[in-house]
Amino acid sequence: MLADEALILAAADLAKSSPANWTKFLAGMAVRSEHVRELLVNSPNGTVQEHQGHARELAHLLKTFHSCVQLADKLKGK
Repeated sequence: MLADEALILAAADLAKSSPANWTKFLAGMAVRSEHVRELLVNSPNGTVQEHQGHARELAHLLKTFHSCVQLADKLKGK
C-alpha cells in the first residue's frame, strides 16, 4: 500500500493545485483506459492475459485518480 499512498498523495496535490488541468488529465486517462479495454476485447488468445493486465492496471489507476483527494484526506486523518 505504500506505493499507492505516495501516488494518492501526489495526485491529490496536483488535483488541488490545478483542478481544470486535473479534469483534462482524467479525461485523457479515461480515453486511454477505454482504448486498452478495446484491445483486450479484440485481442487474440495469445495476448489476452497481457491486455487484461494492462486494462486492470489502468482501471485501478483511473479509480485511484478519481478519488485521490478523498483518499488523501483519509490518509492524513482528516
